[in-house]
Amino acid sequence: MINYYPFRLAIVLICVVLIVFIGAKLQVVIVPLVFSIIFSVMLFPLTRRLELWGIPRGVAAISAILFASVVVGLLIYFLGNQTAQLAEQSPQLLKKLEGLYKESQIYISSHFGIKRSEQAEQIENQVSQLMDNSGKIAAAIFSTIANFIADVTLIPLYVFFLLYYRDFFLEFFHRAFSAENKIIDDILSQMYSIIQSWLVGVVSVTTIVGTLNTIGLLLLGIPYAAFFGFLGASLLIIPYIGIIVGSLLPALMALITKDSYWYAAGVIGIYWFIQVLEANIFTPYIVGSKISINPLVAVLMLILFGSLWGLSGLILALPVTAMCKVVFDTVPGMQAYGFVLGEPQKRYLGNWPKKKIKTKAKEREKDKKEVESESHLKVI
Repeated sequence: MINYYPFRLAIVLICVVLIVFIGAKLQVVIVPLVFSIIFSVMLFPLTRRLELWGIPRGVAAISAILFASVVVGLLIYFLGNQTAQLAEQSPQLLKKLEGLYKESQIYISSHFGIKRSEQAEQIENQVSQLMDNSGKIAAAIFSTIANFIADVTLIPLYVFFLLYYRDFFLEFFHRAFSAENKIIDDILSQMYSIIQSWLVGVVSVTTIVGTLNTIGLLLLGIPYAAFFGFLGASLLIIPYIGIIVGSLLPALMALITKDSYWYAAGVIGIYWFIQVLEANIFTPYIVGSKISINPLVAVLMLILFGSLWGLSGLILALPVTAMCKVVFDTVPGMQAYGFVLGEPQKRYLGNWPKKKIKTKAKEREKDKKEVESESHLKVI
C-alpha cells in the first residue's frame, strides 16, 4: 500500500514556500489589497444601510469611503497638531534632556567606573556610524513615504470596487469551487465575522485603553497626556511590541519634564497595569474567542510578517493568521494545521496520567488501523 503522506507534506511545504516568496515579491500589490479587504468589511454595514435607504450602490460605497476618510483625517489632524505643539517646546525639552544626559554620565562614571570622556567617545562613534548610514536611512524613509502615498491612493479605489462588485466576486468563488459551495459560504461567513470582530475589538479597546492611559498620565501631571495616551493605545494594534514603544515615549517625557525619576516609573507601572487589564479583561470580553491564536504561533507570525512587510506586516499578522485558521478548520484534510494555530485547550496544558496517555495512544493506533483497513478494501 502506497503511503501518500510524504507527498502531501511535500506539497504543503512547497505551497508555503511559494506563498512566502510571492508575498515578498508582490508586497506592493498584496499589502494594499489586504488592507482594502479589511476596510471594505468595516464599511460594508454602512454601505448596506445606505443601500436599504434607496441610495444606489456606487453612491453608497463612495459615501462610506468619504465618511471614513473624514474620520481618519480628523485623527491625523489631532496627531499633527499635538506634534506641532511638541515641536514648539523642543528647545526647552532639549535643554532639559541635555541636563538629564549629564546627570546620567555622572551616575555611570561614579557607579560603573566609566569615565565621561570614554562615554562621550562611544556616543560619538555611534553618531558617526549613524551619519555614515544616513543615505540608507534617508532612502528607506523616502521609500516608506512613497509607499504610504501610493497606498493612500490605491486603497480607497480597491475598497470601492470590493464594495461595488461584492456579489460578482462572491459568484466567482462559487463558480471556481462549484463542488464545495457550502464550504465556501462557511469560510467567507467566518472570515467576515473574524474581521468584524477584530475591527470592533481594535476600535473599542483602543478607545478604552487610550482613555485610561490619558487619565493615568493626567494624574501624574505628564504633559500632552491625551496625545501619549491614545498614541500608546493605537500601538496596541502591534501585539507585544506596541505596548513597549507606547510606554517608553511618555516615560521619556516624564524624565525630561519632572524632577524625580519616580514619575517615569509611575508611567511604566500605569501602562503595565492597563496592559494587564487589556489582555485579560477588555480584549477577551470584546473580541471573544473568534481570534484565538496560539501565543507561540502569534510571535512567529509577527516575526514572519514583520520580515516580509515591515510595519504593515506587524499590523496584519494576527488577522491574516486568523483567516488562515478559518480555511484550515473548514477544508477537509487541513484541520491539523488549524488545530496547531489555535489556543490549546486546558486538557493539553496539564500533566496527564500515564494511563490516560496510554489510552489515547491506543485510540490513535486503533483509528489508524481502521483507516488502513478501509483504504485496503477500497483498493481491492
